[in-house]
Amino acid sequence: MFNHACAPNCAVYRDSSTGTTRVLLIRPVDKGDELTIHYSDELILLPTHLRQRFISGRFGFECRCLRCQGVDTMGRMVEAALARGCGSEGEVAQLHMMVALLQQSRTGPVGFTYREFDDWPSALARAEMVLPRLAEFGPETFWARHHVRNLKCLALEALERDTVAFLTLAEHAAASWRLLPPCCDALKDLEARLAAVRSRLPEALRPRLEDKVAQLHGTGLTGLTKDMETLRGWLRQAGCEDGSAKEEEVEAKAETSFQPPPRTSSSSTSAAATSAAAAGKAEEAEGEDSAAAGGAGGGAAGRGGGGKKKGKKKGK
Repeated sequence: MFNHACAPNCAVYRDSSTGTTRVLLIRPVDKGDELTIHYSDELILLPTHLRQRFISGRFGFECRCLRCQGVDTMGRMVEAALARGCGSEGEVAQLHMMVALLQQSRTGPVGFTYREFDDWPSALARAEMVLPRLAEFGPETFWARHHVRNLKCLALEALERDTVAFLTLAEHAAASWRLLPPCCDALKDLEARLAAVRSRLPEALRPRLEDKVAQLHGTGLTGLTKDMETLRGWLRQAGCEDGSAKEEEVEAKAETSFQPPPRTSSSSTSAAATSAAAAGKAEEAEGEDSAAAGGAGGGAAGRGGGGKKKGKKKGK
């Protein structure tokens, strides 16, 4: 059994191929130090006053970890990144509650859940209405902005609006790398989602979008890639199948390293990239690219369509 800490020194990895759970050390420890994990990705993405309240309601204890006491260096950096830069809590809550609801249990509040929407386009429209207003209160790591942007990512991925999804998910992944413990399952999932969206981008448009995300979010995405390479190395050493270096996994890892691709002046390459189908899709996506770029900026502190899917939508 491991105790919880909001800035843990271990991460839990669940091997999907065997059902085995592995605990990896992610921070230096001294002899006699307690090894800790975090019990919820969702809760450690909240500032202390909300996190402690929800941990108490969900798990039944008052968290007094070093981050909650304000004496952990990494924890202080994450708290600063999550904080709003201006405005009042009431203003933020009013906007946030247009997208989310407070979850209650018999023991008290336990977290936030997304509101139910009729379909993914409705969820996307609400998130896109709220996000620009939340951006006025804090950077891309600001907790409420981060939570609402996650809903936008889920909606864009479900609707397969891949151009905007790639830009938005890149911002979200870079911000998450600054907020979450390294090598945790949540970051591994984000890396896989980003790679999946990237693989669906039009070939004619892909290099320009990769350049854009490298310029806007290169530090966070490079850090994420390095952490995932470290995780895969650890898992291979542990004999975990999910960490094996299969050819397709190596290729996917290279494709998500977010280094600007080499440019070529080859006329044959240019001709192939501007085929009628690719050019038409790229033109259609260009408007989405420009619109998304306007909301993709903002500094981060901390660690250094069409409705194809219908029905009731509820996320966490």
